[in-house]
Amino acid sequence: MACDFHALVDDLGKLIANYENQPVSAEVKLIFIERLTSSTKKGGGQGVGKRLMQLAEEEALARGCHDVSLDTHDFQARSFYEWPGYVQFGELPDFPVGHSKIFLKKRSALKARWNAARIFGPESV
Repeated sequence: MACDFHALVDDLGKLIANYENQPVSAEVKLIFIERLTSSTKKGGGQGVGKRLMQLAEEEALARGCHDVSLDTHDFQARSFYEWPGYVQFGELPDFPVGHSKIFLKKRSALKARWNAARIFGPESV
């Protein structure tokens, strides 16, 4: 499957930030966020990254995906992904040497609603 490209632009049509995602397969029901970039000068504190993550999660829900997954490195903004509920499910040590590649995922609200309906009944959701 090909990557999907999504972008945020300002009122003048200038690219602010973008992300690419990779729908793994229809059977797996997983979206992998391939790349998340911001063209803002400082990048942080403007809500751009948060909005991109929301868009990716909304797309996952629209596609019926159960999970959203991504990876980062221990020297990058790991806490940025952890605050909205992404949890580590794997680590590749010494990649690159002296650092680790961290794999994170978040169970989508769709799966949470499905589990609640299964446990508490459909009227609970």
